[in-house]
Amino acid sequence: MIKSLKSRSFAIRICAFIIWCAFLIGVLEIVGFIYFQLPFVKPIGGYGYPRELFVAKKGVDYGYQPGYEGRFLGGGYKNAVIEINSDGFRDTAFPIEKSEKKRVFFLGDSVVFGAGVGQHERFTEYLEELQEQKNNPFEIFNLGVSGYSYWHYARLLELPLIDKLKPDLLLVAFTLNDIQQRDSVWPTKMLKIRAEQQTIQRWEEKIRFWLDDRYSIQLLKQFRQQLLFYLMTHDEQEQYHTKWMRKQRSNWENEVILGWMQDNIQRSLEIARAHHLPLAIIVLPEMNDLKHPEQFGWARKRLYQYLNKVEIPYCDLHKRFREFSPLEPYFLSGDSLHFSQKGHRLAAQFIADCVGQFGY
Repeated sequence: MIKSLKSRSFAIRICAFIIWCAFLIGVLEIVGFIYFQLPFVKPIGGYGYPRELFVAKKGVDYGYQPGYEGRFLGGGYKNAVIEINSDGFRDTAFPIEKSEKKRVFFLGDSVVFGAGVGQHERFTEYLEELQEQKNNPFEIFNLGVSGYSYWHYARLLELPLIDKLKPDLLLVAFTLNDIQQRDSVWPTKMLKIRAEQQTIQRWEEKIRFWLDDRYSIQLLKQFRQQLLFYLMTHDEQEQYHTKWMRKQRSNWENEVILGWMQDNIQRSLEIARAHHLPLAIIVLPEMNDLKHPEQFGWARKRLYQYLNKVEIPYCDLHKRFREFSPLEPYFLSGDSLHFSQKGHRLAAQFIADCVGQFGY
């Protein structure tokens, strides 16, 4: 009898504990849902790329899943819809039949892709509007893919897409991390890990993915990240924001890596010439470099020296952006590289001027 009562008491405690955990998770889910609905919520680090967005792609290592539809998962960016066309790019369907408009391929990484903003809020779409107003209409095909380096740009031009769509102009949006080697970009690493984890049972993977998508889990992760950030000293916070830029500078100081990038630029130039296409580079600004050019501008100047040497025309958005202060409204919150909607619109204005100076 006593043993039976103890067993019943233990069972009641277990049930009470389970109910309490369920209640706590429910409260966190509600709080998390409300928190992530707030328009000013911009998480530190990451936009929440959907896992299913990236797929392996022959010739360029990886790309986007054709026909994919989804949203960013990261807090304040969740309202930015991601729609991938049948060719594997975040754009409307690419028509094969050409119109009277100049057809432009715009290559780039996550800035061109439009991390954290809607498709209609990117500088490629604003540039189309500006060119229409100038009676020099462009039909821009946005080929931006997150994490791409210049190796990817050169290989992308080797794919059948260039013969299929027959562009009139090639524009490459260059960010200072385009020097990184192909195996170091994060989507390549992610796909490699995913391939290595194929032995994991499907139900275990579903449970993990389901938990990762809960508002309660996202809230706890965000609270931890925010807490760690605010516990940092001012110098540590500065190091957090400039860590990416300092790493890129070390790459630009490595003559082997620099030579590798220059070879890829030369390769893209040869492909353009083989197709009788003009090629120009749009050098995108980075906030650390804008604020402290004496500390971070060295890499950009090395790029300019090489582009002048091989006679590739380029547009320097760095000089134009420096005319504006404060800079923060033109970039995403806590981000020194990716433009806000306001930054995309400003970039489009400057690129439109450059395109005119190029004679296109």
